[in-house]
Amino acid sequence: MRRWLPVALAFAAFAAQADRIPGAGAAPSGEVGVAPTSPIDGAAWLSLPGVGDETPVYVRFRNEFSSPGGRVAFDVTADERYTLLMDGQVVGRGPDCGPVSAWTSAAYSMELSAGKHVLDAIVWRQGAAAPLAHQSWRLGFALKAHGRFDTLLTTGRGAWRVGRLTGTVPLGKGGNTFGAGDRFRVIGCGLLAEEPSVWQTPETVRKPLVAKHRFGYRQDGWLVSPGSLPEQLSVVCRPGRFVSEKAPSGLPFMVAPGETRTFLWDLGDYFCAYPVLAVRGGRGAVVSWGWAESLKAADGTKGDRGAWRGKTFTGVVDEFACDGRETAVFTLPWWRCGRWCEISVTGGDEPLAVVDLSIEETRYPLVDEGRFSSDDKSLGDIRAICARALEMCSHEMFFDCPYYEQQMYGGDTRVEALVMSAMTRDDRLVRRALELFDASRRPNGMLAMNFPSRVAQESATYTLCALIAYGDFLRWRGADGLARYLPGLRQTLSVFERYEDADGLLKGLPGWNYLDWVPGWRLGRPPFDGKGPDSFSNLLYVLALRSVASVERAVGDPAFAAVWEARAKRTGEAAVRRFWRPDAGMMAFGDETEEDGLCEQVQALAILSGALPKADADRAFAGLTEGRCVHAASPYFKHYVFEAYFRYGRGDIFLKAMDEWRKYVAVGGRCTFEKGVEFRSDCHAWSAHPLFWFASGLAGIRPAADGFAEVEIRPAPGSLRSIKATMPHPLGAVEVEMEFDESGGVHALVRSPVPGVFIWRGRTVPVRAGESELVSL
Repeated sequence: MRRWLPVALAFAAFAAQADRIPGAGAAPSGEVGVAPTSPIDGAAWLSLPGVGDETPVYVRFRNEFSSPGGRVAFDVTADERYTLLMDGQVVGRGPDCGPVSAWTSAAYSMELSAGKHVLDAIVWRQGAAAPLAHQSWRLGFALKAHGRFDTLLTTGRGAWRVGRLTGTVPLGKGGNTFGAGDRFRVIGCGLLAEEPSVWQTPETVRKPLVAKHRFGYRQDGWLVSPGSLPEQLSVVCRPGRFVSEKAPSGLPFMVAPGETRTFLWDLGDYFCAYPVLAVRGGRGAVVSWGWAESLKAADGTKGDRGAWRGKTFTGVVDEFACDGRETAVFTLPWWRCGRWCEISVTGGDEPLAVVDLSIEETRYPLVDEGRFSSDDKSLGDIRAICARALEMCSHEMFFDCPYYEQQMYGGDTRVEALVMSAMTRDDRLVRRALELFDASRRPNGMLAMNFPSRVAQESATYTLCALIAYGDFLRWRGADGLARYLPGLRQTLSVFERYEDADGLLKGLPGWNYLDWVPGWRLGRPPFDGKGPDSFSNLLYVLALRSVASVERAVGDPAFAAVWEARAKRTGEAAVRRFWRPDAGMMAFGDETEEDGLCEQVQALAILSGALPKADADRAFAGLTEGRCVHAASPYFKHYVFEAYFRYGRGDIFLKAMDEWRKYVAVGGRCTFEKGVEFRSDCHAWSAHPLFWFASGLAGIRPAADGFAEVEIRPAPGSLRSIKATMPHPLGAVEVEMEFDESGGVHALVRSPVPGVFIWRGRTVPVRAGESELVSL
């Protein structure tokens, strides 16, 4: 094992001396698209000669060079994906997912000894076999080295060769995982170790862009800018345990010719990871490696996620075909995910030694800086699955789910960005989400429902959710960088005005205007003909208008802010006039959906939008909390319902609502589920928002000014008697320790990098920056 494991690690871990430099390389001055905008523009784009539009295609670029020694720095990009290796060790993967019109490069830096070195780039374009988020213009690779390494390594200047790789073959989709890409058969050895049978001189498909073009011509294809994200996490591990009757007792283990050995691997947690398989010999043997979120009982239910006896495996299965070589280390072009793996080894013409089975965990390098504990220990378990869900749904962009779709949706992302704000000061992934949605804008002004994606959807409601995220960022993170989005935000809101009727109510909105998954509703909408206005879309519109108005006030034009606020007021008042039902004391969804249209979703938005007068808002809240709504919100939309709860300080109702999440824990869930314990996805971060509400609701830590320049601490503990919470802050963290007594008093210790107030039962006490002790409130 000592002989083989380092080989596996060489193809599964980043070189310790290599550093990715987010955002490195300031763009030269000039007009975007007609002059260099990125260091990578100084390199040529290379490709495999004659490849054309062929897909899938996998190639290896190689540069064998003699280094003078010292630190080498370079920028890299490729279409569609690359894995970069220096002397056989993985340096990095990329580029970050995005459209051709907003392509990214990554900057790397490492120390090299004097002497011979080999720089490889494994580049592929998979076409329909790739995950839906992966975009492509044409197969290509570009690298721009700096300083004395420029002539050695820069594409178009250095001595690069290219060769086709044929050992990785797509097998088609796995189940209904339509967004996550194809399954694969890998022959002989892994993609990273495979050598081309023929080397060629690369074809130059685009020359370096070195100066502004006098007539303003823009080169076709990629518009590249330096990426803003760090390298994805890379941790090689072998978690959990092998189970079932034929499970090996350890590694390595042998499989005889003609023998079949199948066993389960319980990873013990949910992972997104590249498989790492090291074998020796075994010509003709095939190792099948499947991934599933959960196993299923005979009746098709999932039940206890940790149980395996009497259950069957159904999942995404890749195949690794052995050719008998002394050393073979297999992996895949893209990662897999889940908790359960099924390994099936079928012997070939000679004995096979399975030397290593490991996984290389990959995700955004999110470090959870938030904390929450209380006398209700079940909340700690809930927080843990919320945190793991967000980790698994955070990569080069936010995902709705890693197993089935790997798509970034406006509604999901708005919630996930808030959860991230309660976990870390790192705002780079949230910023990237805002960039991508801005880049997704259609000619009709709407943002894509999902982006980036080769199968784009349209949704006015998810456009509105995405707009709200810009105001969220202003409040929680600050105004830096938001001004660049104002032209697009103005365009989108101006387009929405075209769908207003004479009263200012939206109707006839384009696309799939999803609301929530509710039993009895078709495609996430109540029974409704869609021709007239509905309260849900209009109340969401009010929230979006006010969100953009807040950005205008901070970094834009106060006149525009006044326009958006006036439209919000007009639409809100019109919605109340049309949809408020005085007898019920609630808002209806639409004109023809009276009792059936009284749903939690609309009551929550009516309260949060500020459209209702105070007395009517109180009645709507009573309808929301007293069981008089005909339709309850799913875990996703409970985020908005919980915000309404905490507007009224009702942590007691929130704690009761945690019963749904306690079910996820009770059945062994390692992440928050999409909806209920038997619904499709076991990892859906749109349900991870209780983590946010523990800190911002129960502990009551929230910004009292844009950019969290001031803090408001307004706890709503319900039945809790003690709370300790840490909320990440751009300047550090806000920490509270609180004890609540039976007479209704609180004793609190607050540490905050900014001043603010502590509010308890109508009393307000100033909080100074530093440490404040608040006694007997």
